[in-house]
Amino acid sequence: MHQNLEKLLAAAVEEVFTTMLQCPVQAMDSPTQQFRGERLVAGVVGFVGGLNGMIYIYATEQFAPRITGRVLGVAPETAQPLEMVNDAMSELANMVAGHMKSRLDEQGLPVQETIPWSERGRNVTVHSGGGEKQCLSTVRCDGGEIVAQVILDSTDGRP
Repeated sequence: MHQNLEKLLAAAVEEVFTTMLQCPVQAMDSPTQQFRGERLVAGVVGFVGGLNGMIYIYATEQFAPRITGRVLGVAPETAQPLEMVNDAMSELANMVAGHMKSRLDEQGLPVQETIPWSERGRNVTVHSGGGEKQCLSTVRCDGGEIVAQVILDSTDGRP
């Protein structure tokens, strides 16, 4: 299941950024060292049902307005208010989650999504609080990096 989830995540990120944001992506092995120490903005969506977990989409506070501009179809310099950036990152997480939800439904693992929200912080480490499995998809797009993370709560005995 983990490898399948990793492929689903990578495909969802590529689809959302390439098609919906017209921002071709280049897959990366991991975030750069610089990314790990900067303040981040994350869009978050939970999902429950056939699988339970969370999807996070991270960007640096510096890069997030550029992505916000793409989401809203405005110039990056006009996409600066915190609320606007938070909403755009939440919507990105929602789009990625929606893409994954469709594919999981097709595989007989129907899930329901939670309402998306955003978080901000530095050196973010996320844990579900139970037995968990996680996967990452890191891409470069429009001169910056986006990290997508799925944390799958495996306390219910699924692989």
